[in-house]
Amino acid sequence: MKKIFQKILLRCSRKILHKYKPEIIAVSGSIGKTSAKEAIYSVLRAKYPKAGTIRKNDKNYNNEFGLSFTIIGVNAPKRNPFKWIFVFLKAFIISRFFSHYPKVLILELGVDKPGDMDVLTDVVKPHIAVLTTIGISHLQNFKNETEIFEEKRKIFKNLGPNDYAIINQDDTRLRSAGSLLKAKVLSYGFDSSADVWIDGYTAIYEKGSVFGSVFTLNYRGEKEEVFLSSIIGAQHVSAVAAAAAVGIASGMDLSEISAALSYYKAEPGRMKILAGEYGSVILDDTYNAAPLSTHAALKELFRFPAAHRIAVLGDMLELGAESEAAHIAVGNELAKLELDSVIFVGPQMRLAYEQLRKIGFQSESIQWFKSSVLAIPAVRRLLAGNTAVLIKGSRGMQMERIVRAVMRDKEQADGLLVQH
Repeated sequence: MKKIFQKILLRCSRKILHKYKPEIIAVSGSIGKTSAKEAIYSVLRAKYPKAGTIRKNDKNYNNEFGLSFTIIGVNAPKRNPFKWIFVFLKAFIISRFFSHYPKVLILELGVDKPGDMDVLTDVVKPHIAVLTTIGISHLQNFKNETEIFEEKRKIFKNLGPNDYAIINQDDTRLRSAGSLLKAKVLSYGFDSSADVWIDGYTAIYEKGSVFGSVFTLNYRGEKEEVFLSSIIGAQHVSAVAAAAAVGIASGMDLSEISAALSYYKAEPGRMKILAGEYGSVILDDTYNAAPLSTHAALKELFRFPAAHRIAVLGDMLELGAESEAAHIAVGNELAKLELDSVIFVGPQMRLAYEQLRKIGFQSESIQWFKSSVLAIPAVRRLLAGNTAVLIKGSRGMQMERIVRAVMRDKEQADGLLVQH
């Protein structure tokens, strides 16, 4: 039944796109695709301010069902039969009769296994395609990282000579991919060889009493400073550069793009800065975890201007055969950083814990717990003024439970945190 519903919805989605012909911006990658999608939306809203003109997929609507729900313009009906009837009825009506439809769709395309991108790009023919970076994620369904790359690069396969491919110049594998495309290519990144490049990134910057990130966007001699409020992390800065490249491909200039980016807000659980108990600061990165994002988050914690730094790390899931090596590598990375305490959560993170024990770390500075709930008292005991706490892990580890327990403004938790 699920496969039948999926095929019907994809067929309706294809008809809708053929009928209304919106401009499509598609985004994929192993790390940062959701942040890039949100930043692109912030930029293009400045060009298309009229309500209903631009639409993006919300939540994690990036698979076959989610793509269809976004194109049709409905929320997931879950197990409610009446809502399913409404979805099919709306799909039929807008595919057969003219109605108001967005001029622009920003669609995040997620892949979990070989062949997924073929299904998605059979429906979606993007005018602008963005590929953020390639890393180890969902590896349990792929042979290796190269196979992930080959699958995700299919996002470019329908691009014509007047379309744009937006690629991350910092990913050396993507650099070579750009030279093989028929489409126009705009690159972005921290490397000054990129078309849109980032200069002077300061991980933490206090503007008044607000923490955030400051950096300069460069494009063909133009320069614009950007400040991201209550957000840190190179992944967000990179996402903003990707959005700037999309804005340029859409005919905007750098000053317009810079102004629009002041409205960019990170999604819950993506390196957001929250006030913690007892005057501490929480770096909430609980949406998900993979080796690249975990190492990047630890570097941001190390740079954070606090007297004490604590890492609370949950398992990185869905890594297949690479899981053991990846978690041991986290232990080796932590050995290089001057952190005050590390709390590990989950059976896989016990490997990182044991690695630190082998290296010679004292038991009072590192602790291991089976679940996020069991770790809460230990985390709370470490909180104090001028202390930064990074909390990160894969969705299945429910690390947001720790954030909810130790954040200062608990009444705002539902709006600020990842919802399980």
